[in-house]
Amino acid sequence: MSIQTISDLLQIDLDAVRRIVSGLGAIWAVPSSDSDPIVLYHESFPDFIMDTVRCTDQRFVVISSIGHEYLSTRCLHILNQQLVRDICHVPLPAGQELPNRASIGDIEDRLAQYVSPPLRYSSLHVLHHLAKVSVADCSEDIFENLRMFCQGKLLFWLELTCLLGPATLSRLVVQLARLPMEVMNQTEFPSAVSCSVNSRKQYSTLRYRSRHLTRRFIAHCWHSCLVTSYLAHTPTLIAS
Repeated sequence: MSIQTISDLLQIDLDAVRRIVSGLGAIWAVPSSDSDPIVLYHESFPDFIMDTVRCTDQRFVVISSIGHEYLSTRCLHILNQQLVRDICHVPLPAGQELPNRASIGDIEDRLAQYVSPPLRYSSLHVLHHLAKVSVADCSEDIFENLRMFCQGKLLFWLELTCLLGPATLSRLVVQLARLPMEVMNQTEFPSAVSCSVNSRKQYSTLRYRSRHLTRRFIAHCWHSCLVTSYLAHTPTLIAS
């Protein structure tokens, strides 16, 4: 992740992020540009500072649940603010089938143009952060943002994950299965998605659907795989 993306994602002043990153040059390679990624020298360092047994100096211990809670809130906020239908403006000629990702020659250019780095990060990692938050410690902001996401942006998020690639969608389906049931219930997560944590058979069915639906990623198709469709919150959807 770059300095600019950290600033945008966390809503921290860019100069402040630069100062913090520059002051920790012993931990990571400080990039010459705000848009270049920060690279850790030691991949195990995050594990060390989040382990209260190994990191004995309490000044440096990081309580991971607090960080995951804040990142969950920020990711959901960005998804709610930036996700729209057909975010990459993929052309669909009349009379032709919905295109698959492989048939779009300039898909990477479209992703770079229309999907901001914070939105890409949020789409890919929001479920990981949510799964790491203790339900008892969840703030009302998380639940409210998650309700808004489920009611108005879920289909557009699925569309974007398909654009990012089949491997991305399959990984996110696995992460869905790790979300606590309390989170699913309190946010009224659509039943066809939440069923992934209810039984192995249903979970396998959802994974099977995810592999085949990546071939047709436009938001309309997801109407057919969601038992609960939010027609009141999205444009008219056509069942595939």
